[in-house]
This record gives sequence, structure tokens and C-alpha cells, in this order.
Amino acid sequence: MNEIKRENEMARAQFKIDNEQDSVFATDWIRNQLQGIDFPYEDWEPKQKAFDEFHDIHFRDFEKTNAWCEKHLKKVDWKKLKGAIRSKRLRKKRVFGEASIVIRVDMETRAHSILKTLAKHHGVTLSKAIEIYMEKAWLDLPLEDEKDDPTIDMFEN
Repeated sequence: MNEIKRENEMARAQFKIDNEQDSVFATDWIRNQLQGIDFPYEDWEPKQKAFDEFHDIHFRDFEKTNAWCEKHLKKVDWKKLKGAIRSKRLRKKRVFGEASIVIRVDMETRAHSILKTLAKHHGVTLSKAIEIYMEKAWLDLPLEDEKDDPTIDMFEN
């Protein structure tokens, strides 16, 4: 039977699954995605072949997991998996206090556009751009209460 040629759509992995922890997470992610109708292929025959190949891989075998991903994932799927793995790594770092705590905010489109432009200009994150442009004004504010003192660690007990 004819297999669908997907060379145009296949991602050349810039990201690599190169350890057991990422492999365990990736295999869980792939297993969940395989329950979808058109992952990783829309046609049944190549999907079944990919499914069979995937189930022959031990979940800790990062080399085979990475090879399966390089063979079967489209660029968009690689991007989703990469984002999921990076998010998992960051969550783990936060649990162990190795990464800063994040506070999420909503902002209007224009404010985001301004902030994004400033961050790009300086080659920094959005958070760092806020610090660069607003820290002096924040430090110059009169203190109303001890809890507003920037020198006091807000996470002390």
C-alpha cells in the first residue's frame, strides 16, 4: 500500500528528547495524542504503523522515543511536545525552588505591544523589560506600609 509522503511537513528536530525524564513525559504526551483522530497522521494505515512502532518503545528509552518523534511528528506537533516538556521542566524547577515564582497578569493589546517592543529592543524577557523601565519609579514611591518595602522579602514567613 502507498504511504503518505510527509517530508515537507516533517520537522528536523532542533529540540531533542535526550534523557529518561523527558522520555517518560513525552511517551505519556504521545499516548494521549494518539487517542485523537488525526494524530500523527490523518489516514488510518500510516497512523496504525506509527501506533505499532510507538508501542514497541520502552517509555524510558529516550533515543527510540526521539527517533519516533523525528519520524512521525509534524513540525506543529514537535512544537507542542517541546512546549509541554519545557513547561514540565519549569514546573519541576519551581517546586524545588530553582526557578522564580511567576504571577500571571492580563493586559490590553496595546500595552502588550509596547512591552514586547521594549523587551525585543533590549533582548530581554517581558518581565525584565518591566523591571528596566519601572523599577526606579517603583523605588521612588513613598512607602505607605512596611509590606510595600521592596527590601523585605515577600516570601519570608
